[in-house]
Amino acid sequence: MRWTIVLIGVIILGLMVPHIFSRGSSEFAYVEPPTGSDIFDFTTYHSYNETVRFLQTISSSYPNITKLVSIGVTFEGRDIWAMKVSDNPGIEEDEPEVFFSGCHHAREWMTTEVCLYTLAFLVDGYSSNSTITDLVDNRQIWFVPVVNPDGRVFDSPGDDPADHSYQPYGWRKNRFDNGDGTFGVDLNRNYDYMWGGVGASRVTDSYTYRGTEPFSENETSAIRDFVGVHDFVFAVNYHSYSQLILYPWGYTFNDTADALVFEQVGRGMSERITNRAGSSYPGYVPQKGSELYYLSGVADDWHYGVHGTFSFCVELYPSLKDFTIQQDPAVSMPYDIFHPRPDKVLPVCQDNLPAALYLMDISDDPYQVLEDRFSVSVGTDRIQMNRSEMRTLNATVTNEGEAERTFDITGGSCPLGFEIGSQPSSLSLVPGESANVAVSIYAGPVAPSGCSDVHIRVTAGEGNMDSSEREYTIRVEVGCRSDVGVGSIDSHADGGTYALGNHTVNSTVRNHGTENISDLDVSMEVLERGPLIYMPVFVDNAESGGNAWSIIDLDGCYSPDTWQLREGEGRSGSSAWWCGSGNAYSANTTQLLVSRPFDLSEVEGANLTFHHRYTTLPLSGFCTVDLYDGRLWTTVASFDGYGPVEFTWYGLNLSEYAGCDDFRFRFRFNSDEKYDTNNGWFIDDILLTVKAYAEVPVHGPEVAQTSGTMQQGECQQLDWNYTFAAAGEYIIRITTLLPTDENRANNVLDINITIVSTLTARKNHGSPDPKPLNVQHHITRSHILRGHCRAL
Repeated sequence: MRWTIVLIGVIILGLMVPHIFSRGSSEFAYVEPPTGSDIFDFTTYHSYNETVRFLQTISSSYPNITKLVSIGVTFEGRDIWAMKVSDNPGIEEDEPEVFFSGCHHAREWMTTEVCLYTLAFLVDGYSSNSTITDLVDNRQIWFVPVVNPDGRVFDSPGDDPADHSYQPYGWRKNRFDNGDGTFGVDLNRNYDYMWGGVGASRVTDSYTYRGTEPFSENETSAIRDFVGVHDFVFAVNYHSYSQLILYPWGYTFNDTADALVFEQVGRGMSERITNRAGSSYPGYVPQKGSELYYLSGVADDWHYGVHGTFSFCVELYPSLKDFTIQQDPAVSMPYDIFHPRPDKVLPVCQDNLPAALYLMDISDDPYQVLEDRFSVSVGTDRIQMNRSEMRTLNATVTNEGEAERTFDITGGSCPLGFEIGSQPSSLSLVPGESANVAVSIYAGPVAPSGCSDVHIRVTAGEGNMDSSEREYTIRVEVGCRSDVGVGSIDSHADGGTYALGNHTVNSTVRNHGTENISDLDVSMEVLERGPLIYMPVFVDNAESGGNAWSIIDLDGCYSPDTWQLREGEGRSGSSAWWCGSGNAYSANTTQLLVSRPFDLSEVEGANLTFHHRYTTLPLSGFCTVDLYDGRLWTTVASFDGYGPVEFTWYGLNLSEYAGCDDFRFRFRFNSDEKYDTNNGWFIDDILLTVKAYAEVPVHGPEVAQTSGTMQQGECQQLDWNYTFAAAGEYIIRITTLLPTDENRANNVLDINITIVSTLTARKNHGSPDPKPLNVQHHITRSHILRGHCRAL
């Protein structure tokens, strides 16, 4: 039977086992496969319908280790099938999860075959092969062989690669009706991480059309929802062609935080991929996605950027040179680079199986691939110190690698005024050995007050193939010389209800500083809470420099562009924000202008407005506004082409971000590979307003004064009197008024109370004749920004 052909690869693979796994494992024993349907034939391709039958047959034949589910339905009504392989397939166990997907792009038929072959290999080897049994018993392995069923059927409803339809090299996108006579979205440009940037087109008939918004397509939203309920360690998205192993980032040339792990795992995969397919240019090259070309909105960046999954795009056989230089008949007419001759299916699957098994094996701990793997631990991550004080902490360094290593311990980055030392400064450890290091932190006379981060740096030194560093962060809180704070309002409870009449307000203030304080002024004021109104918390007229912003260059050396203040281009003043270099923007640029964080946790709503004008090459230069909710960036507005010549107002309602304690916004400018002489994007008069309750002053500020000297840590209580003459909701605010205070975060304390005309539950101080209230609205920002210095 044709199934026997599949097992030829299994037999051969048994000879390769030492190269597949990073740790010792038994060889794959030959297992007599089940016989029957020709759907198990890997001498040709599987159509979509044949793929579904394949999965259904596996499900019915191996119900104890597989689970088949539809994770979504396409635009044309086809199911997107996912299969799980594990010893308890109906249970989500606490085991590493690995995800393999194929056919994001319709014409890339080989990607489905690699998924199906890997799946067949696992179920067939279970129980008869100890290594495969161990993987299935201790991993949760998922496959989505056809992410794009509609596109695959449109490219060809059958399985003959010489008979694919529509256009040379086949169909790439899905089959969504764009409503303008064109069809299809490139699913691998439709993910929401850095969606809409370089390498993704807004032109609907482009083969890289990104869609109307992130996850606009049924297929990508199905993957989003499916991945969201799992915790994948590795994700492999098979594509073709090029014989590459790509990893994040695709949207920028910058490295990820786990760049060394990506490099080592990619190298491990490459070392295990063979060349049974017979490429004249063998080898799969591991590299960062952006080293090939810039990509945005792609699955790999999304898997890692949103979920922290180590994600790889494996571009399968053939190499481009097999087509352009060698003119291999297997990829020449009537075949092509996306539809190789059918006899290449089995060897390509065999070539890539060892790399897939390798990922399953190391998914219990991807960091084990680092030759210089080690850890650093310190008993605490936060200490309090005074200036001119030395503290010694005990740090433990553990060699978790596979060879003896020398480690250097030094001080990492720290603010001016701190010094860090270690004893010893270097040590040698064998695998599994730990050693203690005494780390000294000195806060000098000029060390900054408040919280500062200092770092202990451990570097793996001699004998390492790849040097590596770890930094352990210690937050050091240095007492201020001058710091007085409001400790409490003792007479009234926040949220309490009280009767009309005379009230005594008392509050405790505390000297947190190292200097003695005498004759301290403290004010008490009463405000009535008014209606909800909008108030400004951030204004930038593009005249005062970029201190309020982070300017980030994402394209590295690809362009000289940057966000800058452009003189003579302003709306309300002389300058405006502009992205470019010289007098125009460049090709292949990606630049960010990112705001500081804002705490919107106590507001009822917010608006962002700005004035802008733009002239860009249509569908090639993209002006984008993104918002951050503390976890993800979301694109909310995009402009391109020939916009308004004069500055035009644009506004965004941010109500859905009310409650977010780490809100940010950014202006992102991208251009593709087309050179342009247009001026680009100008932005001016940026305004962030929040919707909060107005505060109407009704009393004060009334100042009281401490008596005598307050030493460090000492408290005093102050008293005020005020008669509430009308029912309503009020704010009592106490403020310390020390001019030299170095820590203003604790200078103000508010409580909200309700005053009622009668209070049956408790007696109060009587009800004098009411006084007329001053109803002039006085708007303050203290209740929004209090205690959140980053938003000031």
